Amino acid sequence: EDAASLVSDGTNLYAGIGNSSGEAEVWRYNGSTWTKVGGDTVNSSWLLTAPGPYERVTTMVADGTTIYAGLGTTASDAEVWKCTNCDSSPSWSKVGGDGSGTGGQSWSTGYEEVSALTIVNGTTLAVGLGTSAGDAELWTCATSSCTTTAGWTKRGGDATGSGGQSWTNAMEEIRSITSSGTVVYVGIGVTAGDADVWRCDLGGTCTTTSGWTQVGGDGLNSGWAASTYERVWSLLASGTTVYAGLGDTAADGEVWSCANCATSPVWTKLGGDGTGISGQSWGNTTGASFLYASSLSLIGTSLFVGASSGAGTSGAEIWHCDTGSTCSNTAGWTRVSGDYLNDSWGVFGMNGIKSMTTVGGKLYAGTGDDLAAATSNGNATVWEYDGTNWSRIGGQGKNSSWGYGHPTSTSIT
Repeated sequence: EDAASLVSDGTNLYAGIGNSSGEAEVWRYNGSTWTKVGGDTVNSSWLLTAPGPYERVTTMVADGTTIYAGLGTTASDAEVWKCTNCDSSPSWSKVGGDGSGTGGQSWSTGYEEVSALTIVNGTTLAVGLGTSAGDAELWTCATSSCTTTAGWTKRGGDATGSGGQSWTNAMEEIRSITSSGTVVYVGIGVTAGDADVWRCDLGGTCTTTSGWTQVGGDGLNSGWAASTYERVWSLLASGTTVYAGLGDTAADGEVWSCANCATSPVWTKLGGDGTGISGQSWGNTTGASFLYASSLSLIGTSLFVGASSGAGTSGAEIWHCDTGSTCSNTAGWTRVSGDYLNDSWGVFGMNGIKSMTTVGGKLYAGTGDDLAAATSNGNATVWEYDGTNWSRIGGQGKNSSWGYGHPTSTSIT
C-alpha cells in the first residue's frame, strides 16, 4: 500500500513501497523506465519468508550511489539495509537490526520500524526507531563501518528528558530526522502532547544522557502548545532554519519554522488553519480537515508542503510559499496540486502526500493512502512537477513500475 520513501542519487530516483506483508520493495527510475532493485530477495535483499515478510520500506537516504533503506511495521522488522552501486549493479547487505544493542552492536530484535534515516555531515548514518512506547531511539554509525554487530552507538532515548538528557522511555517513535552540519534534529511523538523536536551536536558530546536540548513542542521558544499535537511528521533543515510539519488529528496539519535553531531557537507558525483562499494556507474550508503535514521540500526559497487528511477522504494537496518573501499562515500561499489542479491527481480516495523530493529543479511527490481506506488500491503513485504542470511517472504500471495493488507512495526524500 505504501511507497514509503523516495531518494535520488543525483541521476536516478528510488521509490520504496509497501504496507502489507511481503510488499516492501525498492524501485529505481532512470528518467524513462522503472526497475525493481530491492525486495523479494532481488540483488541479495530481504526475504519474503522469516525473518520477514516485510511490509514497508518506510524511509530511505542516499549517500552517492549507495542507498540505505529502513524496513518494517511489525515486531522485529526494524532493519536497515545498504545497497552499493545501486545505480548500476545493485547489491544489498543488512547493516542494522537484530543485534544485541550493546558493545557496538545495533538494536535488538523486537523493534517494529525504522521510521527515519538521514546522513549527518556526509559521514554518519542516523537511524530513528519506533512504533511502541519506549521505542523512540536514535542510533548512529559511521557509513564506512556499519554492520549489524559493529560500529553502532545509541545516541537518544530512554533518559529523563532534563538536564541535557534525551527524552524519556514513554516516547513511541522518531518520525523525522534532519541535520545541518553535525547538528541533528529529531522529531518524536505518537500520543497527544508528544510532538517535540530535540537537538544534539554529533560533533561534540551527544549521548543518551548528555548533550540534548528540546527546542520545539510544549510551548517552548514560542512554538506549538503542549498537550495538543501528536507527532512531528516531517523535518527539513536549511542552514540554521528548521521547518517542522505537525499533526495526526483533524486540523492539526501545520508547518512551523525555527529561526536560529542551533543556538537561539524561535518558532513561527507558517501554515495551517488558514481559509485556503486569497493567499492563506490550507484549513478546514479547503475541502478536507487536514490531519498532518507529512512531507516538506525546498527548491531555493520555495517551500512545498504535502498536506494529508483522513482515510478515504479527498485531501492530498501540495501547497507552496516563498520563504524569501511573504510567507505566513494568512499570506503568500498557493495550492499547486490536488483535485486535478495543474494536471495533478484527483480526489477519489486519495488522502495523502506521503513524500516529496527535488531533483534538477523539479519536484517529485509520492501519493497514496496508508490508512486502510477501501479505496486505496492504486494510490501508490509518483508524480513530477516542472513548475507548471504535473505528470504521473510511476505507479499503476506506468513506465514499467509497480502494479495497481500498491495503494500508497508515502515518502520521497
